[in-house]
Amino acid sequence: MKLIKTILILLVICTIFGAAMFGIDMYTGPIIENNKLGAIKDRLNKVMPDAASYEEITDQLNNIPENVTAVYEETTGKGYVVLCTAESQYSASPMDITLGVAADGKICGIQLDSYTDSVDFRDNDANYLNSYIGKDSALADVGTVSGATFSSSAFKGSVEAAMGVLIENDLIKAGEKTPEQILTELIATVYPEMAPEGTLNAEKMTVSGTITTAYKSTNNTGYAYIFVGESESYLVIITPKNTCTVYDVDGKDVTEANTALVGEAVAHMESSKLEILNAVMPNGSAYKEITATLDGISKRIIAVYRETSGLGYVLRCQAESDYSSAPMEITIGVDMEGKICGIQIDSYNDTASFDFREKDPNYLPSYIGKDSALADIGIVAGSTFSSTAFKNAVSEAMGMLIENDLIAAGVKSDAQILEELIPTVAPGFTKLVEGAASGNIQKALKAENDTGFAYIMIEGDATYLAVVNATGVCKVYNVEGADVTADHAALADEAKAASAAQISYSDALITKIGNMMDGASDITALEIDTFNTVVAAVSFKIDGVNYYGFYSRSIGFHQMDVYIVIDENGAIAKIDAKQFIFDEEYFMSFGGMNVGEYKNGFVGITGETWNGDAAIIATATMTSNAMKESTTDAFASFNSIKGGAK
Repeated sequence: MKLIKTILILLVICTIFGAAMFGIDMYTGPIIENNKLGAIKDRLNKVMPDAASYEEITDQLNNIPENVTAVYEETTGKGYVVLCTAESQYSASPMDITLGVAADGKICGIQLDSYTDSVDFRDNDANYLNSYIGKDSALADVGTVSGATFSSSAFKGSVEAAMGVLIENDLIKAGEKTPEQILTELIATVYPEMAPEGTLNAEKMTVSGTITTAYKSTNNTGYAYIFVGESESYLVIITPKNTCTVYDVDGKDVTEANTALVGEAVAHMESSKLEILNAVMPNGSAYKEITATLDGISKRIIAVYRETSGLGYVLRCQAESDYSSAPMEITIGVDMEGKICGIQIDSYNDTASFDFREKDPNYLPSYIGKDSALADIGIVAGSTFSSTAFKNAVSEAMGMLIENDLIAAGVKSDAQILEELIPTVAPGFTKLVEGAASGNIQKALKAENDTGFAYIMIEGDATYLAVVNATGVCKVYNVEGADVTADHAALADEAKAASAAQISYSDALITKIGNMMDGASDITALEIDTFNTVVAAVSFKIDGVNYYGFYSRSIGFHQMDVYIVIDENGAIAKIDAKQFIFDEEYFMSFGGMNVGEYKNGFVGITGETWNGDAAIIATATMTSNAMKESTTDAFASFNSIKGGAK
């Protein structure tokens, strides 16, 4: 009886407690929810005009993709607000998007709440966001932004995913895509070379005849033509090998029944090519492609045409730098005298901020009238990689014409020959910029990575090249590339005096060795006669054992500062760097690295066993290459100090 009484008392207590908690929850639950909603209500209201209130329905929906973070329903039936994210390969972190969709399935508001890509598509097209307003899920006529293809594609994909959630859960009706939309999206399926990663890598061309839309690939993978008729619509793909395929809206190959479309597409392609050729060959009338008949055709040269009336040649080329999303396409006109009569960039795919046409509008015109010597053609400061790639492509194209006896070679001046010798005798001198010249110095060049100076100098009737490294050692070369330092001491002294402003990295290296190597003593700065990326060298002792330290300034994604210690037997004892990975957040595929393990991977390697593998950092190609260069240069400087000993 006592037990039963106890149980009844406990039941009463539990019932009272449960009722109390239920009451508290009934009272506080809406308050908590309203407070939570209030924190983002302003964000929702910006895309849902005249909204009364919202209810989050995310948990009630099926198949929510990862990039859709929340879905809200406007309580008076006006529609829905979807919060989503998007990221491209250039995103530091996902961009946040707020999308308002009216009850009729059309976008009534859209907002980008955070943006971290390196190129902002809003800067390239201020009306891009507004182009979504009023669109249903078909997103008719909403494309991507030239110059910001990856980020605008990611943005559009996220909007499509958000609309898809509403459609799949029967909240709105799906919009109907036009035949042109269907065929444009079909390109990625039937010819992915033109749409890598599903993003159309092409630019629109002017159309003619019955062609509705024409695209030319920006990476030289072909052309796409869309024909939209009253009852039937088709896509024609033309590859670089001139193979043509016709597809219907179902993706079926219907080439045999549509030869007339093939003919019109090919005629348009040939006409567009003619326009490009005429742009660089004044008064050109007709052309014959002669690519297959020539020797020395590299991957940089796309096609070579001869102007049939004897005016000269037109070359279609491509160039690619470390910052290219795809090769830039170049068209060069060369007259029968071997001089450039026209030059243009048809497609520029380097990072927009490195576009040398913007930094120096006179750079392209400076090529006009030049022969293969390209006298006085330099590179553009701030666009070193892209302008160098451009110049190399032009030089290679001209060289191919010379090799095939189509034009005569231009004669280079001694100064030009010597300047082109710099990368051979001083490979560590990166990004040379011109400075003030005086005395016997006709041209002064300084390496931006502080590895040294190069001077074009005159003595008597002869011209020489003097290079001075960061430790003050100078070498002098004649136009044949021979080391003539011993015979021209006065030039060497003048070059060294002109380099007095060179930054010394010896003290920095001495400090670094003191921190890196416990017990280091007798740390002494050394001169080295190598002209690579090593800017300082020291010798020191630990417990009576000799070591050598080297400071290298190679170029990775940005300037690298690498420290390498080699023992007296030629084996690496330790390495370090100020920073291994730059702008890590911009590389979404970078999985991180164990810095300690990476540095330990170099220990014990000698010049004989060094093959570059230890420098590799997954997905960080430029840093890996810089570490390879620094390590190779440290071994070269060590061998120089030891008198060639291994």
